[in-house]
Amino acid sequence: MGNYYHLHMSFFSNKAVNLINLHHAIKRFSMGIADIFVAAYLLSLGLSLIEVFCVYIGIFILRFCLRPISFIRINKIGLRKSVILGTIFYAGCYPILTQVDGIGFWLLTYIFYYAIADTLYWLPFHAYYSAIGDNDHRGKHVAVREALSALGNGAAPALGGFLIANFGFIYAASAASTVAIFSSINIQPRPKKP
Repeated sequence: MGNYYHLHMSFFSNKAVNLINLHHAIKRFSMGIADIFVAAYLLSLGLSLIEVFCVYIGIFILRFCLRPISFIRINKIGLRKSVILGTIFYAGCYPILTQVDGIGFWLLTYIFYYAIADTLYWLPFHAYYSAIGDNDHRGKHVAVREALSALGNGAAPALGGFLIANFGFIYAASAASTVAIFSSINIQPRPKKP
């Protein structure tokens, strides 16, 4: 049994990777609760399809423009703290989104804020993940991360849809924010390598 574990399951022995995988799955679950419904929510507020596409285009352009600035910030505060900060910023996207009532201040705030959160999270997440991973098991670590995320992504829209249909978008947004903040608890310091 010990030999089987060593050959096939030893990639689970890296606690830091296990915890960041759990964090990622919980965070993806939080995103799945509300993010999949954002376009429909904006359409329900009276935005046209082209305007909704422009919201996403704005987010992508801002993300691209913010990357050089975020490298400086990430370098100053470190990868782990940047991932935590990015996760908390993500949680703030949903309360802002519930304030949107059409094209105006809150929609522009949402676009800027989401782009900042996205940049603050994904850049350091991938760098941190690479730093804590084992060279021999990197592919297995990523496979586990993606499998856990797929489970979360499958169940989250059902919860989000239930909350929206029975209580309104604000409840799905609140649940997504709460789960996102909860996911940051699992981010551990990078283990010291000999």
